[in-house]
Amino acid sequence: MNLTLRKANKSDSRFLFELRNEEEVRCVSRNTAPIAFSDHKKWFEKKLASSVSLILIAEENGTPIAQTRFDAKGQYAEVSVAVVSAFRGKGYGTKIIADATKLFFKKYTKVFAVRAYANLGNAASVKSFSRAGYRHLGEVDDEGTTRHLLVFERLN
Repeated sequence: MNLTLRKANKSDSRFLFELRNEEEVRCVSRNTAPIAFSDHKKWFEKKLASSVSLILIAEENGTPIAQTRFDAKGQYAEVSVAVVSAFRGKGYGTKIIADATKLFFKKYTKVFAVRAYANLGNAASVKSFSRAGYRHLGEVDDEGTTRHLLVFERLN
């Protein structure tokens, strides 16, 4: 594994759009509908300019293989992760989550904890977050849907 993380930039728009619209990614997302590129472009530009959002691109030997997005909300943040299908089930998710969470806490020093929500049928996500050090707190209501809640708290 030759994995690196870097901040997303404008040139990552197409990669993120295609990843977000993969059927396997959509079916485990809050919004399962396909996203139009024009909507994605507006959303992405807004996220890149936001002081409370951080999008990281994971690369294996220079090739983008995943994205991790953090959205800070006061002392808490929410994280979402998507890995390209060819790299799923190989341990990349766990490594990406662990490394990205460390980077996030370095940049956002006032955030106390990161929350991850996973659909009830998404055992792979629960497993990856748990292996990355997130605590599984059980099932909760999230925007009218029951999901797993996993939390990683700042240690210092």
